[in-house]
Amino acid sequence: MDDMKRYSVVKAVMDRKMTNSEGAAVLDLSVRQLKRIKRKVRRHGVAGMRHGNCGRPPAHAFPEKFKKHVITVAQRRYKAHISHPFIAHN
Repeated sequence: MDDMKRYSVVKAVMDRKMTNSEGAAVLDLSVRQLKRIKRKVRRHGVAGMRHGNCGRPPAHAFPEKFKKHVITVAQRRYKAHISHPFIAHN
């Protein structure tokens, strides 16, 4: 379900055109989750619908500098035996 449709359902619940349980059923969420989303929409508007980590790199991702270092070391060390396409093309 896209964000604008979700927002319209949350907005309908906030405008009392729909109950919390009806809105939760439409969005396939629990009533508690819907209440949390309503609170975020009140504070942040439509932007409150997006997940807080949206657009951020994953917490467990390696830095780009480290990835390049690993590829460089692998290319030097296994130069004659490289068959993995990720390492071979660099």
